[in-house]
Order: sequence, then structure tokens, then C-alpha cells
Amino acid sequence: MNKMTKIVRPSDVHRSASTETFLSHATVSSEGLKGTVKPRTDHPYYGFDDPLSVVPTLYGLEVLRQAETYLAHSMDRPSDDRFIWRSIALHVEAAEPSIGIADHTFQLDYAGCVGGSRHQYSGRARVGNTVVVLDDFAVTFVSAAMYEKLPRIDPCKSDAAPEFRTDYIIDPKSIGRASSSDIAISGGENGMFQVAAPYDSPVFFEHTQDHWPGMVLIDAATQLATLTVQGAMPKLKSLRADFRHYSELSVPVGMAIRSVEKSALHEVTFSQAERVTTTVELGFS
Repeated sequence: MNKMTKIVRPSDVHRSASTETFLSHATVSSEGLKGTVKPRTDHPYYGFDDPLSVVPTLYGLEVLRQAETYLAHSMDRPSDDRFIWRSIALHVEAAEPSIGIADHTFQLDYAGCVGGSRHQYSGRARVGNTVVVLDDFAVTFVSAAMYEKLPRIDPCKSDAAPEFRTDYIIDPKSIGRASSSDIAISGGENGMFQVAAPYDSPVFFEHTQDHWPGMVLIDAATQLATLTVQGAMPKLKSLRADFRHYSELSVPVGMAIRSVEKSALHEVTFSQAERVTTTVELGFS
């Protein structure tokens, strides 16, 4: 692989705008990818400091997600392959001299391929005092033809999808966000919450999608969890997400949260058409 350091372009990480491209420089090697990160404070969404330290963690995760896309694009594979997230597990550490990673840098390690299509990654990204440690990230590559055969529920594009936001008013500060445009959840039927990120948001939908992106579901899970745990003001320390099915844009995606007994964990379940599509487990302490 080419070890020359390159400036990261939006197209390298499947983005159309430089404002949503968070990698600055990147170097590919046989082990993976390493490079530098743009300052979080320059971004109108990720520059916000919430009491639970969720937003800095999401920024670090998005940095590593973009790194995975960059690395996948450098692999020898068909150009029309689609990437399907399977699972993510991470924990958060405080930045200390012994942590061994410089500020505003990242490292993504490629752990190999399982079964010919399931790719495994791990890595770290440091942004200020927050170090996001990616313990495991599993992504499946599928061909364009196979992608079309996946079992879906009436898929549609985000530029033609129905709106699911309701009149239920959420104070952005109650979910650790700066403004109403940052809200990814809404009150649904019978007081239940549902995914409702705005389709015109450059953060949630930087480009047209045919399903709810994994990062939107994770963000929505952290917002619902913040409503639940905000009284004690703990910090987000761990996150695990398992993606079973695509969450479609054409049908409401319900959300339910439960506290795991005798632990600091909260599990958010996403359901659609009577099946669970995604679960996100969040640890606070």
C-alpha cells in the first residue's frame, strides 16, 4: 500500500462538502490508516459541549467512521460495493500523557476479513480531552446486485421520504444539543419516541440516503438516553450498537429505552413493522 500522506478530500470519505469531512490528512499502510483530525470546535454541531460528553464522543466515532470509508476505498474491490454496518463497540478514555495518542489524531487498524465479506476494524481518535477507543467495528461489503436483493420494507430515498416529526416539543438542552435543528428524535403515537432527524440536516443527511444512517440511530439513542440519565450528570463511557436490519425511511421507527438492572447501562431498541432493527447500549458513569 502507498504510505504517502495525503490531504483528505470529501469524496475520499463519501462526503460532498469539506465542512462535513473531519479527516485532514491520512496515511495508508499495511496495518491500516492514521492521520490528523480537523478541530471539533470549528463545527456548528459537533463543536457543542454537552454535560454528558456525548457530542465529543460522537465526533470521535464519526472520525473513525470516515477513516473506515477512506481505508475501504483504498482496498482492491469492486467500486460499486456497498458497506453495511454490523456492529460497533467503543469506550471512552480521558486524554493523559500515558494514553499515547496526540491531540487531533486518529489511528484505524484493519483486523482482517471474516467469511470473505465481513471486515473488522479497531482504532482510536483523540479530540481534545476525549479519546474514543474503537474496540470493534464490523462492516460487510456486498455487491450492488446483492444489495438490491436484501429484504427491505418499502425503501425510499431521503429526498422523498415522509416526515415523522410531531408536535411534541423537546428542549434541545434536555437532550444535550444546542438547537432544535440538532434534534433526531420526536414523540410518536401513545407517547412513544421515534427517529425523526431532519432530512435537510448536513449532519444527519450529508447526502441522499435510502435508509436511516447508522450514525443517526446512534445519535438518536444518545439523545433519548440523555433524557433518562441527565439528573445525575454522569459521562458517556461506552457504547455498543448492533445492526440487524435497515431502518427504513418509509415507516416510523419506534424507540424504547430500558435501564439494565444493577448496572450503569441503558439499552435503546429501535423497532419497525414489528421487528427490531437496531439496539444501542450506552454506559454512563
